[in-house]
Amino acid sequence: MAELWTNYTDSLITDMDRQMKAKYKLSLRDLFTDPARFAQQDGIENTLANITEEVNNYMGRLLDSVADRKRQLDADLGKADSISKQLAQNISMQAKQNKVPVVRPAIVDRDVNRDETLYIDYVDQDVFTLIERLTAASHVISDLTDSFEDHTIGQWLFSGDKNYVIRVYLRPNSALTILSSSRELNDLLQGASEFIKGMKSAGTKG
Repeated sequence: MAELWTNYTDSLITDMDRQMKAKYKLSLRDLFTDPARFAQQDGIENTLANITEEVNNYMGRLLDSVADRKRQLDADLGKADSISKQLAQNISMQAKQNKVPVVRPAIVDRDVNRDETLYIDYVDQDVFTLIERLTAASHVISDLTDSFEDHTIGQWLFSGDKNYVIRVYLRPNSALTILSSSRELNDLLQGASEFIKGMKSAGTKG
């Protein structure tokens, strides 16, 4: 079921499920794909709380094993945040001058294979000139900036006769992969927990 989450997260689920099945008589994979089957299980709320704690401890140990990469990631995130803020300020200024709307859509339905993506890891006058020209040729600018651990990772889609994407470059890092999967697992656990609570609440009202 890797299509429901990233491949790396899928490998972690497989690894953790060996312990989950032995200790809790359930698997994370089943919990995430079919939470309804566990709604009537006795003490499921406490079980989910314990599972969440164990998952977080497991991910914490993984992160501790790449402490040097985490330090590098912290530095890279700080740099990306600084670049993102400078670009955001310049894009906002250029958009106002050219009367081009800047929107932050929930979802953009686009063919990413037709976008030309530029990864930026520095800021200078040439980069600002590029932004000026892309803005002038755009009908709308979509702010697709993401955040990670209180840092911003800038990304903007300039939509015109040809689409261009400017994205702040964040180099690959094993600590980032672990942290991303940790966030993904917590979202899955929260989603399963809320679904089960909703079913129990509906059953009580009925």
